Amino acid sequence: MYVYNAIIVFLTVILHRFPDTDHSGFALPNEVGMFCLPMGASVERWRIGARHPLPVFSTFVLTSDVGLRIYGAAIVFYDDFDASQLSCEQLQSSGFALPTDGTSSNWTLHQNRSICFLSRWPFFEAMRGLLLYIYRISVSGPQPVPLERCVTSAFFLYLETLKPLTTVRYG
Repeated sequence: MYVYNAIIVFLTVILHRFPDTDHSGFALPNEVGMFCLPMGASVERWRIGARHPLPVFSTFVLTSDVGLRIYGAAIVFYDDFDASQLSCEQLQSSGFALPTDGTSSNWTLHQNRSICFLSRWPFFEAMRGLLLYIYRISVSGPQPVPLERCVTSAFFLYLETLKPLTTVRYG
């Protein structure tokens, strides 16, 4: 954990992934998080009523140890953050400590998040459109189902359409 001017920076980790297991010939590297959030995962203090910045789209290429190229596209956006997830030490050292006199704070906490797609093909515009669509769903209000489950379900439906159909003809 590093503290910079009302920002706490953490090392990046992958919270959810689909599929849960690696494909043959390509193991998902732990460093993918650094490509999605190159400045690290952060919690920031903003004034109440501050406008969220627009999402940022970026692309990258990973190369495996056998020369296989994997194309990545990521979108970074900010989300509300619950202060109870930080320890008292983290809150005090960063200046995020809540007022103890019963008054309300003039600040809110936000975290940066990223959603990333990896592909063996460089379909960056298609990935961008899908990532922006998922982002719009995430900011449109409370969802009855977690966003991760929606994305996973969409991929399962897509994979089902790719299965070859078996046709049997009787002569």
